[in-house]
Amino acid sequence: MLNISIITPDKVLYEREAYGVTAPGLNGELTILPGHTALVTPLRAGRVIIRTKARGEFEKGEQDTFELKGGVMEVSQGKDVIILAR
Repeated sequence: MLNISIITPDKVLYEREAYGVTAPGLNGELTILPGHTALVTPLRAGRVIIRTKARGEFEKGEQDTFELKGGVMEVSQGKDVIILAR
């Protein structure tokens, strides 16, 4: 599981454990799963998709979505994902 946080200058928008997160990188979408290597990367405007329930072979799964105006994403220890959003 990942520990996901989305933070703006004003408040914490989101904190939850999740199975994965997809974010809009500068050169395309980035998908982060548990065990991912450490990473700090800028994000462009777009949609962040957080998978809150695992998908089985025939399941769609559950997800939360957020629209960003850009920001920075940091992945550490293979499980902590912090998105600093504008």
